Order: sequence, then C-alpha cells, then structure tokens
Amino acid sequence: MIDRDGALLLLAIAFALAGVAALIPADRVKMPRNYGFGLFGAAFIAFLLAEFGDKTQFLAAGYAAVYPAWEAVALGTWLGVVLAMGVAVYGGRALRKSLPLAAIRKGLGGLLLVVAAAVSINAL
Repeated sequence: MIDRDGALLLLAIAFALAGVAALIPADRVKMPRNYGFGLFGAAFIAFLLAEFGDKTQFLAAGYAAVYPAWEAVALGTWLGVVLAMGVAVYGGRALRKSLPLAAIRKGLGGLLLVVAAAVSINAL
C-alpha cells in the first residue's frame, strides 16, 4: 500500500537498526547441557530460537517488499543463513580463537549503517 520509495525508506531504517544492534555487544551465552539432540539437532533448535524475530527476517521482508521477485529474496536469504550457520557450526571454535569478535562486530555494524545510508539516499 506504500510506494517503492516508502518501502526503501523502511528498508533503510531496518538496516540502520540492524547496524546499531550489531554495535551493541551481546552478553555471553551460557551453553546448555546436552539433551541428546546431537550436533545437528542442537544447532537446529538453537537457530530456531535465536533467529525468531531476528534482524535477518526483517531485512529479508524489507527486500521482498521492495523487489517483485520475493521468491528469489526468500531463497537467497535462506541460502545465506544456511551457509553462515554451516560455517558457525563446523568452524566456530577455530574462528572464535583466531578472529577478533569485537572488530568483526564493529565492522559489520559500520557496514550495515553505510548500506542504510545508501538505501535511504536512493529512496530520497
């Protein structure tokens, strides 16, 4: 019911909020006991709980509202999340030891804010 420029502005707001959220450090998550789900089951359940209402869904919905090929947006979002989770599940321990998490968080937050500025300039 809103035009393309309005949808782009809402998408820019979503990117800006995601960028601000990425800049805020999260508290360390306590690892639960093993309930017998195995690696895949535990990752699947944790993913469902962690991603429910996460910024990824809002950004994907914003893209789907702006671009007519929402099926491609949904497929691309799904593929990106699956690939990111695969890296996190299978290489998370090694990556956590070798990469500075604070720098990655700040870089991601800055990148999302730059994208928000670019999308808002495009909409205006």
